[in-house]
Amino acid sequence: MDNSPLKNFFGNKWVRLALILDVLIVITFVVIIIMNLSKTSTITLDVTPLDAKIQLNGAEYQNGTVAIAPGTYEVKISRDSLDSKTFSITIETGDNLTIAAFLKSGTNDFSFYKLKENLDSFFELENIASANNNKTYDKDSSAEEFVAYYRGIYKTLSTKFPIEHQEYTETANGSELVKDVTIKPVYDEECKTSTCIKAFMLGTDDKEFIKSLIEKKGLKVEDYEVYYKIY
Repeated sequence: MDNSPLKNFFGNKWVRLALILDVLIVITFVVIIIMNLSKTSTITLDVTPLDAKIQLNGAEYQNGTVAIAPGTYEVKISRDSLDSKTFSITIETGDNLTIAAFLKSGTNDFSFYKLKENLDSFFELENIASANNNKTYDKDSSAEEFVAYYRGIYKTLSTKFPIEHQEYTETANGSELVKDVTIKPVYDEECKTSTCIKAFMLGTDDKEFIKSLIEKKGLKVEDYEVYYKIY
């Protein structure tokens, strides 16, 4: 009867279990490496709104470019309060595919974007609606309409702004600037919608006065997100 230390070592059930686990771990790593090597294709996701949920065969992705294995995928794009889109794509080895999709609520209803989205969504939609963007999955005519709508807004705003107002008072040393107001559209990190204006106010904190200056230009203050900067 061979009671050698080596045989006793490998005869221990806990040692055998550890060896089996080690083999399984090695196999798992090999499978992962093989799967990664098979991801010879890329897919670029360009979806608006930016916080939409993007799923490929149930796995969640975000906007951007990722390596992906060739095959057929069911794509589902969804977001609360907007109509979802579901479709299938086939990715061949070596493909560099772009999926651009635009979610809306109802037929040509852009209220979600007008009220809730920041300017980044407009730029994403411009890309989707671009006639030169022939890699997109979804060149959407409603996206084109949305872009045209906001281009019209920007064109209108350019004829209304900047709004400037200065008031002087006479002193012993001559005229002194006591109120200086400049109002203009802004597209910065503070802007939570696509129609923001900022009032830079020196010598006054009268917001109603600022609103009256905007209304004199034929604009409705309630259509804009107004920021007041008092210096």
